[in-house]
Amino acid sequence: MMKHDVEKVLQHDAKQMRAEQPPASDFEQIRAIRAGMQQPARRMNVVGRLFKGIRSPILVSVLSAVMVIAILVGVTYKNDQLPQTAAVLNEPKQKDNWGDLEPFRTLYINSDDANYSDPTYDSLNIAIKHNYVQRMNTSVTQNGLTFHLNAVTADQKQVIYFFTIESHTDQGILYPRIIRFINASTHQVVSEGSSTWGGTSLENPKFYRGIGIVPLDPSQRFPNKMTGHFQLRTAKAELLKNAKVAPPQSEIHTLPIFKIPFDLAPQFSLQQSQTYYPKDMEYTWENINLQITKVELLPLSTKIEMRLDELPPPIDYGVNYPRVYLLSEKGDTLTPINRSPNSGGGGQTADGSYHLEYEFGSDMLSDPDGLRIVLTNGQEQTLHLH
Repeated sequence: MMKHDVEKVLQHDAKQMRAEQPPASDFEQIRAIRAGMQQPARRMNVVGRLFKGIRSPILVSVLSAVMVIAILVGVTYKNDQLPQTAAVLNEPKQKDNWGDLEPFRTLYINSDDANYSDPTYDSLNIAIKHNYVQRMNTSVTQNGLTFHLNAVTADQKQVIYFFTIESHTDQGILYPRIIRFINASTHQVVSEGSSTWGGTSLENPKFYRGIGIVPLDPSQRFPNKMTGHFQLRTAKAELLKNAKVAPPQSEIHTLPIFKIPFDLAPQFSLQQSQTYYPKDMEYTWENINLQITKVELLPLSTKIEMRLDELPPPIDYGVNYPRVYLLSEKGDTLTPINRSPNSGGGGQTADGSYHLEYEFGSDMLSDPDGLRIVLTNGQEQTLHLH
């Protein structure tokens, strides 16, 4: 019987996440970023990655409704076939390198930890390795600031963009306040919001680096040409260097909208989703029948849907939803897609069962032969893709 080394790390993370409180103001937001507390949400639904930098009450309420923190327990493997999976999950993680985008990787402040996992981060790793990222050279300068769009990647459900903002005056930079994306061909709104994370440093509050996600509606035509609308705010850089005192509201300046036009490479619209409806992938969780009902692969995400006959018994911090690892199989090689178990969420259906959804990173660009779905109680099965 083998026990996965991730347990201590995950328990530490859970304790830290419970201790953190949402920043109460713009300045608290900045301080949280600088202290390394505003991290991309780990082991959570992709929808839950609408970070603290977005102040829309609607988005925040959606955030509160959908985010489910995983209750973090180590994995015990219980039969002779599982040591291979355990060994792969316990292999030392190689240090990731994003090349010219490496400074953006450091926004995931724990990304060098052996068991770090985040669906967006995991997908970006693979996208960069497969050159599925479009470098951009789009800049707009106005009111003493330059907004630079560095790179984008996309699929039918989302656009992920890398950006920097630089001040050429004595003003430091706060996070973008309002973000909207327009389809430049139809002039229709693609998204009224965008999850973003990033920030400045105490040493240089005049330079902001960030990553953002624009959700797309896959039922709509892919927006090959887009315009991002960003409202930026500034305050004197010297005021932002003080980590303990918030700048007065009178010193915060809201600037006119920055409009950033960009075209998306054809490869993004050509990648279609792959959807599977397994008939025989059944497990048990807390002595309750569980069935994998749908698996959807896209270049930047994997969604797994499950059916539970009934709700698992509660634990200290909520419902004891199944916790899941996902690995891709290609030939004899197993590659972990997530190194920390994901915990999903969902609701009751008309027949009394429970429908659960899980979001993972994606290895679709590697053209895997199969996906191995592993529960933390030691059960695993493989969905064959070819």
